[in-house]
Amino acid sequence: MLLLIALAFPCDPQGAADTLVANPDRDHYLCLARSPQGADAIVAELAGAGADPRGAEAIPRLQRALALWMLERADEPMDPELLARIGVSDRRLLEDGIHARRGRPSPAPAHASVFAQFGYVSDPKYTDGRLRPVDRENLALLRSAPVVAAAPAGLPGAGAPAPEGSPGAPAPEGSPGAPAPEGAPAAGRWGCATGEGRAGPLWTLAGLAAVYAGSRRRQS
Repeated sequence: MLLLIALAFPCDPQGAADTLVANPDRDHYLCLARSPQGADAIVAELAGAGADPRGAEAIPRLQRALALWMLERADEPMDPELLARIGVSDRRLLEDGIHARRGRPSPAPAHASVFAQFGYVSDPKYTDGRLRPVDRENLALLRSAPVVAAAPAGLPGAGAPAPEGSPGAPAPEGSPGAPAPEGAPAAGRWGCATGEGRAGPLWTLAGLAAVYAGSRRRQS
């Protein structure tokens, strides 16, 4: 199914990363998340985003795209160098996503809407006993790796607070005492405000395919 979608809607990860800077279309996020070359394309765009007049908007969008790329590959150990390029809000998305992949309901509605498109189905009977060794390793890395040292001063991610789970860290989005999920719709960072971006045909078809694949995996 995904192969047919890829053939019908060819994905250019470098083009998607470049376009994402100005147009936070969900199809671009999906293209980057699914492509093996997605991370390279995002990192290349991040390298020049600080000098771009659109950097204040581009950086959080690209960081969110990188977080989604990593989440798609969370069955493998995460790369600390890539992790260091994303901010605290994206680490919360990743931490929430690692649990959501195993069935935990997300406490953040904005996250839940993203996870549903990737085929994650919540289970009220979830316990942390479902976490696999690689999940626990990635969670430990998320809570200990440096936070966005490369973000230019004055742009999103610079001077970010400590990762969730460390001393003085903010409460998870959607949990009691936590602030509302950050990011206004104008920021265009998918997963930060509901209703952001246009759901194009590629996104709709791939979302249905992901739900079907997830259902098949749970039945096996």
